[in-house]
Amino acid sequence: MPAAPSFSDRRPGLSLILWAGIGLLVLILTYRQLPANLPATGGFIPYCSDAHARGLYNIPRGDPRYRPALDADGDGFACEPLPR
Repeated sequence: MPAAPSFSDRRPGLSLILWAGIGLLVLILTYRQLPANLPATGGFIPYCSDAHARGLYNIPRGDPRYRPALDADGDGFACEPLPR
């Protein structure tokens, strides 16, 4: 009866491929959970003109990009579009 293969008999690259696959899966799942329009600066928007340049309008209170300084009328929405 042949002996069972030991750990050293296995392919050394198999564990590397397995860990690379797990790492890639973690990256994909993490990326899918990020908001698509969150700026790369950690969410801080200095001026509404910067938000508007990114296509962001009516940022609600509770959003990480909301700041009271950007809410001109105090209604809970920052960087509202200017009336025409």
